Amino acid sequence: KWLRQPPGGLCGMRQTVVPGVWSWSRWQPDRGLDFNSFFVEHGEGNLVVDPLEPDEETLAELRSRGVAAILVTNRDHERATASVAEATGAPVIASALDAPLLTRPPDRTVEPGEMLFGWTVLGFDGLKTAGEIALVDRKRSAAIVGDSLWGKPAGALMVMPKVADPD
Repeated sequence: KWLRQPPGGLCGMRQTVVPGVWSWSRWQPDRGLDFNSFFVEHGEGNLVVDPLEPDEETLAELRSRGVAAILVTNRDHERATASVAEATGAPVIASALDAPLLTRPPDRTVEPGEMLFGWTVLGFDGLKTAGEIALVDRKRSAAIVGDSLWGKPAGALMVMPKVADPD
């Protein structure tokens, strides 16, 4: 289970149910859900996914643990990528199809099927951008999906309402 945070607030990183995966969130009252960022531990280096602006506690934790790279799963999740990259010195990675849509060009692009810090990059057709990607780790039965699936209501899954092709 997730730890609860104060409404409208950002709390430090908290461990998810997936070993080695941590998260920090920001409540979005207009949508009735949290926006999430992830920190993924891996022997090759640690990965941050879709970074929200971290509070000082979270930023200090990112720096102390080390960040080898930052992944943006879709153009709308660029969020605080530039400031986290500057603060940690980490390169930015995005899908080849979404890379031209970012305000800051990524340092590297990935394609579906590639391995990234122990996770497989998964691509989607019919979502809000042609380059929307997710990460899947079959050994841990885990995925980090950006916007492709929402946990709303809590404990359930739904397809993101803005999909171009719901089928």
